[in-house]
Amino acid sequence: MSAQEQRLADLAWREYQAGVSRMGQYCIKHAPFHLATCKRRNELQKLLIDPAWMQSKLQASDVVTLLGDYDLALNVIAADVGGAAAKRKDRVRSLLRQVQHSLRVSAQVLAQDNGQLAAQLLGRIAEKQFRKTILQWSTAIPQPWLRPITASLAAEQSTRWLKPWGETLSQVAFTRDGRWAAHFSGTFGGEQRNVMLWDLTEWRSLGSHFRTLARLNPSALALSNNARWCLYADSIGGVHRLGEAGEIWDGHAHDKRAIARCLGISDDGQRALSACQYGRLVAWDIKANRHQIVWDESDNYTDAMQLDAIGSRAVVARCDGSIALVELWPTRVRTIYKTTDEPTAVAVSLDNSVFAVATASGRVEVRHVQTAATIVDFSVGEKPTALALSAGARYMTVGTEKGTIEIWGLAPPKQTARYRRAHTYEISQIAFCHDNAHVVSADSLHIKEWSIHGDERESAITAPIATGEVKVTTDGRHAVAVLESGQLGVWNLHSGELKSTLPGPSGLSFGDQQIGPAERIALASQAREVLAWNRKLLCVWNLTTGKCVGARRASEDSEQPRAVEIRDAAISRDGAAVVYLDGMDVSFWSPGEGNPRVLGTYEGDPPRYVAISPDRRFALSSGAGRQIHLWRLSGRPNPYREKIRAIKRETEQLQRELGLRPNNFDPEASYRPDYRHKPSSVVFAGQNDAVVTTGDGSLFAVVIHDDPSGPRLEGSRLAGRHNVSRIVMDPQRRIFVTSSHDGSTRVWSFDKHCTSAVLNAHPGTVQQLSASADRILMNTRDGIVNIVELGDGSLVAAFQGDRQIASSDCDAELRHVVALDQGGQMHFLHLESD
Repeated sequence: MSAQEQRLADLAWREYQAGVSRMGQYCIKHAPFHLATCKRRNELQKLLIDPAWMQSKLQASDVVTLLGDYDLALNVIAADVGGAAAKRKDRVRSLLRQVQHSLRVSAQVLAQDNGQLAAQLLGRIAEKQFRKTILQWSTAIPQPWLRPITASLAAEQSTRWLKPWGETLSQVAFTRDGRWAAHFSGTFGGEQRNVMLWDLTEWRSLGSHFRTLARLNPSALALSNNARWCLYADSIGGVHRLGEAGEIWDGHAHDKRAIARCLGISDDGQRALSACQYGRLVAWDIKANRHQIVWDESDNYTDAMQLDAIGSRAVVARCDGSIALVELWPTRVRTIYKTTDEPTAVAVSLDNSVFAVATASGRVEVRHVQTAATIVDFSVGEKPTALALSAGARYMTVGTEKGTIEIWGLAPPKQTARYRRAHTYEISQIAFCHDNAHVVSADSLHIKEWSIHGDERESAITAPIATGEVKVTTDGRHAVAVLESGQLGVWNLHSGELKSTLPGPSGLSFGDQQIGPAERIALASQAREVLAWNRKLLCVWNLTTGKCVGARRASEDSEQPRAVEIRDAAISRDGAAVVYLDGMDVSFWSPGEGNPRVLGTYEGDPPRYVAISPDRRFALSSGAGRQIHLWRLSGRPNPYREKIRAIKRETEQLQRELGLRPNNFDPEASYRPDYRHKPSSVVFAGQNDAVVTTGDGSLFAVVIHDDPSGPRLEGSRLAGRHNVSRIVMDPQRRIFVTSSHDGSTRVWSFDKHCTSAVLNAHPGTVQQLSASADRILMNTRDGIVNIVELGDGSLVAAFQGDRQIASSDCDAELRHVVALDQGGQMHFLHLESD
């Protein structure tokens, strides 16, 4: 090494020792290179585990450059000594690898918001000493931030991931070598849509690369191996090839009612293959502008297919289980063999010697193309949706309906990796990378990269999976959510520790195949009861006794023997009453006290929403008949109405004796908003006050007048409109906040009955309002947890995980936050003050 290098290394180290805040931009950027060149290992490793320097490097350059410093360091810090020194260096390398992995997996987050560095490191690294280092440094962070209390992000086993900002992945396509990915971007309808291209070698977006025709919605996509051409299908049977220079070719051999669901394109973009849902398979010679219908059998459509690199041969799987080898130009079809179940995916090796087929039952078979002899066969526990074979057919990978990835070595047959719940949703595409050491996969949210050899850490950090929603108890000490097993999980909100799991009901419970996972959850604000439900089951737990108080299944329709959906439910403040919508019925249930009581039965249009008044005297239902109906739950009944009801009951009994179906619908009072759209959500704002929304975005304030002659409802329309997806109330009745499906947020005044503020700077869905009514907790469309100032709409702090956040809640003053992501992982966060 030169004397100049030594001087530069000395300069960088002197500036670092004086404090990162005093380092010049040159030394911040290039200190690792000079220290590595001079083999100053101890100084290099100290620099690279200093969060203050990491933050400065991120601000001075970017996360890609920062990751390069760790590659350099790991090459320099080698175990070239024995004994204790070697063990110490192993520990150093292990920590550097953890930091590097954490930065790589966080790259997409840090590229958008490098202020989340501390949160990402704390969320991903469980190593106690390093977490202590981060926390010591974090005291100097000049703004509020959300600190992960546990390493809840450490369960993410992907090497890295990416997603488009602000939208989902529509119809992802990979090239056969895993170097490129593409997907549709833009709004649906008759407009043109962009085909976005991703470089999976550099792991970055190249932006819009192709432009579809303004002709209905694109429904399938294929990409040539060099990414110069893409093939897409529209929704009226058209097939189109787009070139990177703007070339457009159209093909129309499918019926106009058809949609080509399966596409393939050759590497040179000159040949293609398409199959529609009506059973037609079409070969395209684009260069010669001709086509040939290979077969046209409406009762035997194509489930999956793969065209080879030159467009001369394809393996096609059909719904009757037949696997056909199709030779093209001229066309010859040979059935290789037939599966015992419907195929769901096929894959062919690059040399066309080996193919793999997966079926709906989970069976996967790998066979020789010419002889159909079995190489390996096995079963996966979930329905396979995507397959790929590596170069040389040494490995194969399977993606499933529930987002799991399995990787198998074929010689000898052995599973080398299994990533459970690798994705949130069904895996739509999977491929081996160009290095044959990694796999790329995609669902509708993320593109992820995985090592073909699994990490043994996975079993050690797997946490119980929660479903549906998460809520914080009124005392602000615990978080509750239903586990995948059907039990109720109770966590310490301040430590993130799972304190207990409360057993579910005897008999059928959440998680059972017939019932499914819990979807919604509500807490009694003045008691210890927790209500959870989905379309088929209601369940109530008591947190004090730790027991399931009771459960109710959706009722059976007497005219049609099928389960009726539970559409909505509410629990009273004291936990003693539950009102729920069971098909057409509005039902009242006291958990632990037997069967429910039907309050009323709608005719024709079913109700959608229900709410219980704070004093438990009344319930409101809405969503049908264009009216809001009031139901009495307790209190002294009106004598006059009771006489009328007694006469009505006698009439109903006579109708039953005559075999007629009585009309059991008699609410205490009703109110019809002066608008043509149906009432939708209804939320109580006080003992006798409620806010009701309608489908067109109108809001109404509804007042219950409990007069001596009987209760009545009076309503008035609020000034302003908002297509509401969620309402959060201020207990002090000063304001309430609404969010819409488009991400917009409005603040409303109770007294003035109008909008007092519009918050557009940070779109999302409001989850909770602080007790002081100065901040709101929000989830964004990208699944980020945001805390936003109510006064000016400014962002206070944010946290982003590897999966979208599905539900979040907090304590009264929004200091401790819990978030549940779509993979079932719980994240516990603390708002650190500036």
